[in-house]
Amino acid sequence: MYISDILYNIIFILQNNFDIFFNAFMIKTIKNYFAKLLKCVIISFEGYMKIIDLTGKEVEVKNCLGCDIANGNLDVFGGLLYRSENFSIAQDFELPIDGFLIIFSNRHVEKLNDLNTDEQVELIKLISKTLNILQNNQIADEYNIILEEKSSYHFHIWLMPRHRWMIEKFGKVLKNLKEIQDYAVKNMKTTENLEKIRQTCELVKTQLNK
Repeated sequence: MYISDILYNIIFILQNNFDIFFNAFMIKTIKNYFAKLLKCVIISFEGYMKIIDLTGKEVEVKNCLGCDIANGNLDVFGGLLYRSENFSIAQDFELPIDGFLIIFSNRHVEKLNDLNTDEQVELIKLISKTLNILQNNQIADEYNIILEEKSSYHFHIWLMPRHRWMIEKFGKVLKNLKEIQDYAVKNMKTTENLEKIRQTCELVKTQLNK
């Protein structure tokens, strides 16, 4: 493991547990200073981030994952399914789950409220149109629409299918999301499943761009 990888892992832990680490020990002014400092360090180290894609290949993210994909600097499985002036749609970069798509902003913003009114309206229409395509083609009957806002993260929406195998193995999808993701990474990088995902990507791409 590279030194940069170790440092990034430390930064990731600090970022995701920031309030736990610092709330009890720091006054608000000092805490805010460290929050800004941590954000700068995260941005500095994003160029060293390595991610395993859904095929099992290790790729290096040069800047921000969302920005790299939106700007065409990083290839994604199945290619970009749709791109407008404001948003792009792609298969999830890491998880080999059929119909698990991400809608993300082309410009780097972190929160829903960072989008202007026209962008928010377009986003809702894109979510609706994409879900209609997925459900009408029986990729999955039901979906969870997931938005997670985190400092320094590129804004994105997850369209998470509720496949039968998820419910049979894990019960409630949202409650067991981490377990489902881990299972997919370990067990679903098969040639057959990847081909199924590729076909879904082609179908969605064709219908989104009509």
